[in-house]
Amino acid sequence: MCAPTLWPGDIVVADNLSCHKVAGAREAIEAVGASLCYLPPYSPDLNPIEKMFSKLKALLRKAGMRTVDTLWVEILPARLQEHLRGANWRK
Repeated sequence: MCAPTLWPGDIVVADNLSCHKVAGAREAIEAVGASLCYLPPYSPDLNPIEKMFSKLKALLRKAGMRTVDTLWVEILPARLQEHLRGANWRK
């Protein structure tokens, strides 16, 4: 749970995954003075990690690797960092 790391005035943005809506989640977040905002259903364009997943899947398809070992060779941390740095997280 993220509540212990929150400060008053923080905003937690969550997608509609069922585990984000368990009993007590909103209460725990609001108890520390933060607020919870859910993304609209089916809105991957508003969830920055979805853009990263899309880039990652494209890299994997392009590499044509089909085993876990060869995929890890292709997904170098430096390559992922390059994509993260280039991402415009405010859009």
